[in-house]
Amino acid sequence: MANNNSPKSPDSEMLDRLFGDVTQLSDQELDALYDVVAPQEDPGEMIHRIAEKAAVTYRRQQKLPPEHVREALDSTRTQATLEGTRSALKHIVDAIKPPVLGPVGDPSYAFHKRSELTEEDRRLLDEQAKELAEDWEEKSDE
Repeated sequence: MANNNSPKSPDSEMLDRLFGDVTQLSDQELDALYDVVAPQEDPGEMIHRIAEKAAVTYRRQQKLPPEHVREALDSTRTQATLEGTRSALKHIVDAIKPPVLGPVGDPSYAFHKRSELTEEDRRLLDEQAKELAEDWEEKSDE
């Protein structure tokens, strides 16, 4: 923790005069402050880089990083997947992931699990293949 008796930097004094105690700002106010002060920087990414440097320093000394450094790393880590999240985006992705089951009358869906095909099945598949070839020819002509 920082020593409360230490002299404040001019930047820190200016922030205190403008905003009061910065640690008491709400999330929206902090986002607005970061947008004004450093619009090109992502605060989460900045904190993650600082925490990574601190963790590397501790590990070079053969020590485990303190809990607050590990918490900062975990909470600011960029997530490449939606696993473990409870966002609306994850619900949308989960809803569109399952395969769409088509009507049985549609030959492309009706035969995907059959091991043997009847003459009628083969005729339907041949018709569908012919239609598909015609559609491809039309598109290639355009």
